[in-house]
Amino acid sequence: MIFAADLDGTLIFSKRLFIDIPDGTEIRLIEKKGDEEISFMTQRSIDLLKDINERITFIPVTTRTLEQYTRISIFQNEIKPPYSITSNGGKILVNGKIDPDWDAYIEGCIQKHPLHASAVYEQFIQTFGEAWIRLFRFSDELFWTFLIDETKIPWDKVEEYSRWASLNHWRVSLQGRKLYVVPEFINKWDALEYVKNKLGEKRVIAAGDSLMDYPLIEKADFSYIPPHGELKAQEEKIGKGLPFKYTEKIGIMSGEEILENIKVMIREEQA
Repeated sequence: MIFAADLDGTLIFSKRLFIDIPDGTEIRLIEKKGDEEISFMTQRSIDLLKDINERITFIPVTTRTLEQYTRISIFQNEIKPPYSITSNGGKILVNGKIDPDWDAYIEGCIQKHPLHASAVYEQFIQTFGEAWIRLFRFSDELFWTFLIDETKIPWDKVEEYSRWASLNHWRVSLQGRKLYVVPEFINKWDALEYVKNKLGEKRVIAAGDSLMDYPLIEKADFSYIPPHGELKAQEEKIGKGLPFKYTEKIGIMSGEEILENIKVMIREEQA
């Protein structure tokens, strides 16, 4: 069995998701950038994830770039998954090293894609102008990440741009102050399926909170969704009848709930 989990907002959390935390809960810092404290987990979540990683195949599946993923100390020092998927599925790490076969496949897709990334950026500027953008980058040379002023979101233009992108085989996801524009061939499920087939695994349990996680939620055998994220906010976009469950807890405590449920599933599977 594979447990494939998104990270930010699903297993690891910023301070803005410190919600309804019981007294006495131990919280650990697991990521810093310079002096800035970025991400946290409860100690209970870390202990649960260690146990899960020893019993089944745990695969982090994140939109983070390679550099951003390697900042997370817990996955460098305490819990070392044999496979990790970064860059929204654009990169696969095997024991910390890039999988060359997957890299070659993605490069082939880039060469065959009908719309170059530069045109995606140009259309973005044409639609929104530059004043709305605080920062932008072409993440891992695979997809666009725009840091935006979320207090001034022009929703009509977001919908307009999303329709244009979709017609040109790119997908748009707005998550707080970050707007991602990703080619369709880069998605979390395709990368996970590649690893799943290599391992000969049959069952996938997934967890995620954003529309970038939807391919995982849709294709996994069962999934967990924290209710504080984009998937819950856009519930109408989730297919009816999909096997998933919203957690009862929100924020950082939802991570514990997901991992506790996974541990129960492993116990039942291995009984």
